[in-house]
Amino acid sequence: MSQFIETIRLEDGQFGNLSYHQQRIEVTVNALFPGRDKMDLQFILFADTFPKQGLYKCRITYDANGHLIQYEPYTIRPVISLKRIVMNELSYRYKFADRNELKTVFAQRGQCDDILIIKNGLVTDTSYANIAFKNEEGQWVTPSSYLLKGTMRQYLLDSGQIKEQQILSADLSSFKKFKLINSMLRWDSEERDVSNIV
Repeated sequence: MSQFIETIRLEDGQFGNLSYHQQRIEVTVNALFPGRDKMDLQFILFADTFPKQGLYKCRITYDANGHLIQYEPYTIRPVISLKRIVMNELSYRYKFADRNELKTVFAQRGQCDDILIIKNGLVTDTSYANIAFKNEEGQWVTPSSYLLKGTMRQYLLDSGQIKEQQILSADLSSFKKFKLINSMLRWDSEERDVSNIV
């Protein structure tokens, strides 16, 4: 049976973007486990003991039968360079716990810190994050051809901080900067030059 994960930022006892994580879990459960009881994140997280100080990754692993909550201290892994990897058949619509296919692709990064997955000529995501690019006008845009509908990505779209558009791999040089987006990374994190994408 397939298992799925939800990764939530926990900083000084505060869970980040819980409503967005709740939405994504409901989409997964409704599509793949229609008979399963609802997972109420507010209830299951606050019924559990969790760290009240520091930055932690809260990882919820779940399937049709139940869930497991784990906490681990989190340190941001700097990503400066990305290597473009073409994977036309890769699909990651749901956040599977089994990431072996992504790990195999990640191993092809060479000297770069991470990969940028290209699917049918379109920019998608890195191995563990959505991505956004700053254009000449200073607007941040994120690919409409994403692999996984990230919770932080959706929050930034809803709040108007980024916009969505189709981005071709061939058009990356028209942008100036990039940032990675996921639930553990703050939006005010450091920008990187697009020239670091090879």
